[in-house]
Amino acid sequence: MQPTKVSYTTEEGYPFDGWDDGEMQVRQTVIGIVTSRINGTDAIWAACDFNLAGSYLVDFKLRDAWPAGKFIINGATIDGTCEFTRVVFGGGLDARELRIEGTLSLIDSRPGPKRSLALTETFIASEGTLNFVLSNPPKVEDGWAVWPNRIRCAGLFAVKVKKTPYEQATFKIPELQLLPSGTFRAVPIPAPEPESTKKSKIEARAWATSASSTIDMSLGLRQQEVFSAFDWTGVHKKHFERAYIEESDTGVIDELCDGDDY
Repeated sequence: MQPTKVSYTTEEGYPFDGWDDGEMQVRQTVIGIVTSRINGTDAIWAACDFNLAGSYLVDFKLRDAWPAGKFIINGATIDGTCEFTRVVFGGGLDARELRIEGTLSLIDSRPGPKRSLALTETFIASEGTLNFVLSNPPKVEDGWAVWPNRIRCAGLFAVKVKKTPYEQATFKIPELQLLPSGTFRAVPIPAPEPESTKKSKIEARAWATSASSTIDMSLGLRQQEVFSAFDWTGVHKKHFERAYIEESDTGVIDELCDGDDY
């Protein structure tokens, strides 16, 4: 349920539109209790199922936690800065049909064995951001049941990846729809280990782009076997001509590597 918006005039005579402070304080208290009982030394609720479907999540942060039950936030609205950092969702994360008006970051978070992080049919508003940060990408043998699919983006969808000493699983992003103000950005994270030579792979399938949407990617990330694209529709993007080819072709963007060190 969305919190109540209030409008009034301050003592200085200025109009103010915002959320009801009392209601927001209650929500923040509840969020604090939930997060403190899932992680840390007081993880007494870690085995419970959590159903926050349809809720309004503001500044929800969960870090270094291992919730064993189901974690459901279907239909939630994300506002403020919400983070899942190094969280292992033992029962999976069900995050369908989100509305992201603030920032949602999934930082090295993953599902438990035979589970998935279901992030589908999500809408990123013009002021919203969805971050996937993979500073510890999964290995090929681990599999990777995290596919952000059918995302409609009017804001920013960012993927941050780095080289590793091992062969990485491919990060798949099917059916991304970039609306007129939408941006997809891929950012390399520096890898200090000299033996890190294996590059992250990003697969884009059935993307739809509009005339004023943006693909923001370093030249190094566009090189062969790093970014592959199949079955794009919409307005052609500079440097991504080969995204608009038949599925039978390789679809690899391989023409623009000009010395970027990635």
